[in-house]
Amino acid sequence: MEKYFIRDAVVEDIEQIIKISSADNRWLPEKYQEIIEFNIPMIVICNRDNTTLVAFIVYIIFMDELRILNIGVDKFYTRNGLATRLLEITFSNAREQNCRYALLEVKTNNIDAINLYIKLGFVCLCIRKMYYEDRSNAYLMQLIL
Repeated sequence: MEKYFIRDAVVEDIEQIIKISSADNRWLPEKYQEIIEFNIPMIVICNRDNTTLVAFIVYIIFMDELRILNIGVDKFYTRNGLATRLLEITFSNAREQNCRYALLEVKTNNIDAINLYIKLGFVCLCIRKMYYEDRSNAYLMQLIL
């Protein structure tokens, strides 16, 4: 099994993060720049030689709430447990800061992600109609930490 490095994101990672982001969930480069400048947590996983970014997660913690803002895994590295690992690290960080629950939105047609979140214990709270720019719906999901 390939060894990975887990670290905080830096400005130089933005280009690779954008490439990993799914086409229908892509943020502008400026948004990632702001995230790094404002010290919003963004964790990345890199390959063995620490040159290729293969996964990332962006989240915020507000009071007792963890909010997953974005997560992505390079298509060549899916099904290797990287998203699960990023989420577990994020949950651990949130628990250390006394978070009681985690929230995220996911497109209702993103079956692989929905199945992962359910496997990790998330439940669907509601549907957010026309939530995304393309007017597609999202599930609001919650995990009690």
